[in-house]
Amino acid sequence: MIVNEIISQYRNILKNKCKIPKVLIQYMKDNGFELLGQGGFSDVYAKPNSNFVIKIGHKDIKYDGYMDYVNFIKNNPGNKYLPKVGNVRYYENENNIQYYVLPIEKLYKIEPKERIIKIINMIRIIANNSDIHELIYGYDFDPLLISTVKNIINEFGIDMFDAHGGNIMQRRNGDIVLNDVVGSNEW
Repeated sequence: MIVNEIISQYRNILKNKCKIPKVLIQYMKDNGFELLGQGGFSDVYAKPNSNFVIKIGHKDIKYDGYMDYVNFIKNNPGNKYLPKVGNVRYYENENNIQYYVLPIEKLYKIEPKERIIKIINMIRIIANNSDIHELIYGYDFDPLLISTVKNIINEFGIDMFDAHGGNIMQRRNGDIVLNDVVGSNEW
């Protein structure tokens, strides 16, 4: 319901050729949402005490690898290292450029910082096809996490793997989630 309202408002913003981020931020703020993060291709909003966020794409999706990642997520149901996503809603502006609005489970920054560094190092070891014994000896990671990272790299390529603390997060219970690790195909 709220997603449809956001899409409707966003269509009006696009039609009126307003500066999208400023107008959208104000609209979301007026409706009780706070801006949690801004990326090159999307913004993420949430209401306080909500268990989900709303990710709103603001560039043409043909350049945004995230929708391909959402398909990967939906093709791997039940994988605890992938985020839970709702149904994506697509919309177009007057130039037939397609955008999206997507509800996603609310995730949290990984603490302590050393933990995210270990995860990123694990990804680098896998990407370099290093000996798996080095990986297991140096870090204690679940084989499902290792295979999930390998599958993402196989599907999208290492050049698309966008691993940093804003894209690898955790649930309240501490489970690691590869939230937004597929980068842009614009570059």
